[in-house]
Amino acid sequence: MRKLFLFVVLTILTVALCLPVPANAASIGGAETVGKGKFSVSVNQDIIFGRDGTYTGGMGAPLENLEMNSDVEVNRTMVKGSYGLASWWEVYVTVGRSSFNSVLNWSSTIFGEKSTGKFNLKGDNGLAYGFGTKVAKEFGDWILGGDLQYLRHKNSFNGALNMGGDFDEISLGGDASFGEFQVAPYVARKFGDIVPYLGVKYSNAKTTYNLKWEEGGTDSLDFSSAKNIGMFLGTDWKLNDSWKANLEGSLGNEKAIGFAVAYKF
Repeated sequence: MRKLFLFVVLTILTVALCLPVPANAASIGGAETVGKGKFSVSVNQDIIFGRDGTYTGGMGAPLENLEMNSDVEVNRTMVKGSYGLASWWEVYVTVGRSSFNSVLNWSSTIFGEKSTGKFNLKGDNGLAYGFGTKVAKEFGDWILGGDLQYLRHKNSFNGALNMGGDFDEISLGGDASFGEFQVAPYVARKFGDIVPYLGVKYSNAKTTYNLKWEEGGTDSLDFSSAKNIGMFLGTDWKLNDSWKANLEGSLGNEKAIGFAVAYKF
């Protein structure tokens, strides 16, 4: 009963902290490694409520002094397979599906006139995949660890360009490519079957939107993370020797929460 109470308290704390703070990083899925010679499979659900991006290139003439920023929401379901190379070291691969919604705000000078507007883009489900490694060294009930991973997905999208005023929306389609690399050191503490953890995450996410205009023609827009550094907080709950549940929230560079259930063979 005490373990359940501790898990509920940590769950409420994780959700409460991650939701209000604006900050695409993947969850690390737990503090401990799977164990030497062991194999585990997990299902991970990540929901990114908002991630800010900075415009880095694309869209030439007749646009002048173009300024843009992006706000992206991502919904991602992944299956993760992990293998323990040592008691403190594991490697893993992930594969699944991902969808997104993006708002790209812009301002520019068009043929000498100042103009503002936004792109509203809705992405279909697309293939997502990645790989990574985790190290975790135990010192009594304490754990010092780190997670390194790369994640990528590509999605088709439909949307519209809103130029404001009396202008009609311009329909468009295309595809978007997302790629992210992250490094996440952390510290954890064991409380029986409950293992909460806290860490700092550096992530570098890049996105390219390839636009196809309804009337013909193409353009591309490139964005990178507006902020690279954030914090994350999570907890594991060992249900038995084989099953484990995980909850994790991100703070600072993104607003996200992740859930996972893992089975160890």
